[in-house]
Amino acid sequence: MADPEQLRVSDEQRERVTRALREHFAAGRITEDELSDRVQAAYDAQTQAELDNQLADLPKLPATLQPVIALVRNGWMPYGPDPQLDRIEQELDRPNSRDVRR
Repeated sequence: MADPEQLRVSDEQRERVTRALREHFAAGRITEDELSDRVQAAYDAQTQAELDNQLADLPKLPATLQPVIALVRNGWMPYGPDPQLDRIEQELDRPNSRDVRR
């Protein structure tokens, strides 16, 4: 059987890694330049090992949309279509009692 690290990755696996990278960027763990480089490398990755390298020096993340929401609020747009963007936009449009920019 083939080494699991050498198995080819799917588009969904690449998207999962790029979402994680964006969360790490929002948390301040990587710079904008690093984000750009790592996202491009993730989209170019063909094997699991190449994909894993993009997250190797970063901690595991909890599943949350808060960092993405923070990025969108600051004018940053995620790469490519994301089925959760409609939900994020609805949350941004909802009045928030903690929002002082009214």
